[in-house]
Amino acid sequence: MEDNKINWPLLAANDIEVRIATCKDGKTTLLLYQNSRTAMNAFDRMFGEFGWQCEYYNGGGQIYCKIGVYDDNTNQWVWKSDTGSESNIEAEKGFSSDCFKRVAVRWGYARELYTAPKITINNDNKYMKYSVGEIGYNSNREICKLSIVDAYGNIVYTLGGNQQQGQTATQQQTKEQPTENGYIPKQLYAQTANAATVDELKTIWDKNPEWQKNKNFIQQVAKKKAALTA
Repeated sequence: MEDNKINWPLLAANDIEVRIATCKDGKTTLLLYQNSRTAMNAFDRMFGEFGWQCEYYNGGGQIYCKIGVYDDNTNQWVWKSDTGSESNIEAEKGFSSDCFKRVAVRWGYARELYTAPKITINNDNKYMKYSVGEIGYNSNREICKLSIVDAYGNIVYTLGGNQQQGQTATQQQTKEQPTENGYIPKQLYAQTANAATVDELKTIWDKNPEWQKNKNFIQQVAKKKAALTA
């Protein structure tokens, strides 16, 4: 399996964290990060909950994480690994989380964040919280539109004001077409996971015929049915 064959959906605004990198002399620089829980959910939807796994181990005094994805073509697990960097809060937990996110990038997830511009704003409040208001990408999966808002909802940074310059991540996911091995949309995944009865599960299946050949959707439905009938 090659990661360039994995059609990861582009990250939406609420999938991205904004953190302060530096704060001095009236200026603050910001960085964009992926969220580890969002990454785990993405791996669930892309490969199915039983189609991937991760392990942590010690190597040379450092914590490493490795993520394995099952390759149906070779019937083998394919592994990639990386180490991380310490977090300022809960160092060990932050280190493990950073390891996981770095390996996810090795699998191709969230690589678009590496195309982010340098984000500098006129503020040196190190306690202010920021978030992504909107993000858009060009045809090369590069960030071409971005807005950052502070905790009060004020837009503090913008990139690419032309609405037609790039499509937003939300728009990109809406246009996603079913494939045999592709990613399950968040809404469909949530509906299946939250089905309370077998009849409700069957209704979800019947209403989505275009996804009935997707192996991850098939596995998700089968797993949920087994849980409901246990």
